[in-house]
Amino acid sequence: VISGSIKIGPGTVNGEKFNEATAEITYSPEALHTSRLSISQDKALYEVSGSIDFRKSEGLFSFKDPYYRARATIMDGDAASLIAASLDKLPISGLINGSLFFEGDSEEFGGSGSITVEDSVVYGQPIDRAVIKAEFSPENINFSSVEIQKNRSSLRAGGSVYFDNRFNVSVKSDGVDLKDLAFAGGKYPVDARFSVDAEGSGTFKNPRARFSLSVLESYFRDVLIGKADIKGELKDKSLSVQGSFLDGIATAEASLVFSETLPWEVNMEFNSGRYDFLLAGLLKDVPRDISASLEGMVRLKGQKGKFSMSSRFSSLLFNLYGYNFINNEDVVLELSDDVFRIGSLSIHGGSGNISATGSVKIGQDYDLKVDGKINLAPLKAVTETFDLLRGRGSFSVSVTGPWESPEFRGEINIRDGAAVLSGLPYRIESVNGDIFLDGNRITLDSLNAEFAGGKVRVSGAGYLDKLTIKNLSLSSVLDGIKIRPEDDVDIVFDGKLFFETSAKKQTLLGDINIIKARYKKRIAWKSWLLKLRQVEEAPSDQASFLGKTALNIYIKGEDNIFIDNNIAKTPVKIDLNVQGNIARYGLVGRIETNEGTIFFRGNEFEIIDASVDFIEPNRVVPVFHIQAETFTRGYRVRLNLDGPSDKFTLSLFSDPPLSDIAILTLLTSGQIDKGSEGLESGIGAGEATAFLTGRLQDVIEERFKYITGFERFEIDPRTTSTGAVSSKVTVGKRLLGERLLVTYSSSIGSTELDVIKLQYKLTDNLSLIGSRDEIGDVGGDIKFRFEFK
Repeated sequence: VISGSIKIGPGTVNGEKFNEATAEITYSPEALHTSRLSISQDKALYEVSGSIDFRKSEGLFSFKDPYYRARATIMDGDAASLIAASLDKLPISGLINGSLFFEGDSEEFGGSGSITVEDSVVYGQPIDRAVIKAEFSPENINFSSVEIQKNRSSLRAGGSVYFDNRFNVSVKSDGVDLKDLAFAGGKYPVDARFSVDAEGSGTFKNPRARFSLSVLESYFRDVLIGKADIKGELKDKSLSVQGSFLDGIATAEASLVFSETLPWEVNMEFNSGRYDFLLAGLLKDVPRDISASLEGMVRLKGQKGKFSMSSRFSSLLFNLYGYNFINNEDVVLELSDDVFRIGSLSIHGGSGNISATGSVKIGQDYDLKVDGKINLAPLKAVTETFDLLRGRGSFSVSVTGPWESPEFRGEINIRDGAAVLSGLPYRIESVNGDIFLDGNRITLDSLNAEFAGGKVRVSGAGYLDKLTIKNLSLSSVLDGIKIRPEDDVDIVFDGKLFFETSAKKQTLLGDINIIKARYKKRIAWKSWLLKLRQVEEAPSDQASFLGKTALNIYIKGEDNIFIDNNIAKTPVKIDLNVQGNIARYGLVGRIETNEGTIFFRGNEFEIIDASVDFIEPNRVVPVFHIQAETFTRGYRVRLNLDGPSDKFTLSLFSDPPLSDIAILTLLTSGQIDKGSEGLESGIGAGEATAFLTGRLQDVIEERFKYITGFERFEIDPRTTSTGAVSSKVTVGKRLLGERLLVTYSSSIGSTELDVIKLQYKLTDNLSLIGSRDEIGDVGGDIKFRFEFK
């Protein structure tokens, strides 16, 4: 007797690595016995126990007439590694657990096994769980039970495979979801749940089978299409199938012969009934009144390398958006020897009609002609581009010539069209225009429309290359377009725009002339100042198909352009170029003014000179230059703001000269005295309060202006002459055609009197001013302005 232990590893078997292999072995001339052979591979463990009896042993190391007894256990085994270690690599993966038993010799043997496979993929088909139970003998392998699960789908099977090439099998399922099958899931706009009952027998060369399939529910593009029953038989290498579909209103018969040429045939009958799903599944927007019915037949026939089709529909009727469409005569379509022919196709509905004739030699040439008049409203159902579409259209187009480069001839007309593009708040009205086709050239002849309260005229031309528009050039004239890009911002403009596209680039260029504009949107001044230094320009991540279109648009406006909000009241001139591309654009140019008023810390500053320069062609980077002044309490105070938005500087100067803190005190409290220097901490606290509460103040001020109708309403922390911190409330209103400005200020929690100021504008350069200050003094001024050029 020889006994011992073996331990090896790491190592490989057929290129598959294992960590360690151990065994306890006992050998005698009569038998070889192992109580435990263990192989570990990562998380997997394989264990074998058993013996080999040498029934005709003649002594030591004589292994005649062996008889085997073995039991194997697999724990978390890797399917791919197991197969590769013993066979060629196969596209199978998964986690295996189970046990196997074998007993016998090379002539008479038997065995059984029970294996569970989880998270498996077999030839591309994912399987959540499979349980296989089988027995084998010298005659066959008998699968007593096979159960497969994938999501909600389950399958049960059983049968035997004989070593003389015979077999018998049965397959049943109460429910399989089509989307769970790898060859169909997500690839087609069809989904279904069905049950299966099938059985087969015979030889692998000449099998026999019968099957039935019941479709419990089915969908086409998420639209319910009903139930179906299919039955079939395979006998003598011939397959025949019969079925009823769509709850019985359609039937089909099919046959296939498994021979060298694989001849097949399918006959379908569409009985009169509702086929709404055909339209609903194809349309982007499904109207409530949609309906479709048809009656006819389709014949398909073919063999290896050939295919033919013939169809005839005696009735074709569908309805959507209140329009009914019906065929004038039988619709006849044919396909034979790679030639598709339109025998007859004529449909009418309402005031429209469509007819088509001709043929297409697939892969060779076209000879088609299509004519018709249609109402545009039903076209809304096939695209998500429009929220509204109406109007009339007519067309007469022929397509002839080679497959790769056909020629189009004819015209398309649009009359009294109207549309609302998705995401665009403006309506396009009175669309009228003509499109002419001549060979590979497309000409758009003066398409006119009303848009955003103005008029648009578009014309241009393009070229077709293999059914794709190339080298398109469009020009547009804009007249009186009125837009409101956001609340309290109104713009009226004219202009000309030119769009060109080629294989290399797309460009949009032109001129925009602003006729009238008013910016009344309130700016959260205090919050804006805090954010100004944190501005970071980021590229747009919402570029459309026009995202790479190069821009070069000149925008100009000199008159009737006003900023009229809580920050300023002034006319401006605009001279800008929009450059870059739609995904990431920039501005180059200037916005400027030399008159008007800006408001700062409750004071009105008359603008001396103000401009915003834009200098980056691929970003929007404003560079400010503002000079303004005010006159208060005998001091002339000048405000200067210079620099880009992220690094601007704000400075204040006075005449007679005062320190920075004294100027801030004057603007905040309306007074200056010897004790002002000691008020620095109080003013700092007031300013901090203004900035920290800026967001809330902005909301309150805006809401108050909306309710009361005051054009100006501000709440400002300030320091009184005694050093106390209080709040100053200022309201303002323009009267008499905006010539008279009335301003009223009151300090809350202070004994100071209310401040009243009246300013009457006689001309653009001459004003009368009357006021009462916080100590009760009443005064008047004449304000005049000279310009030197």
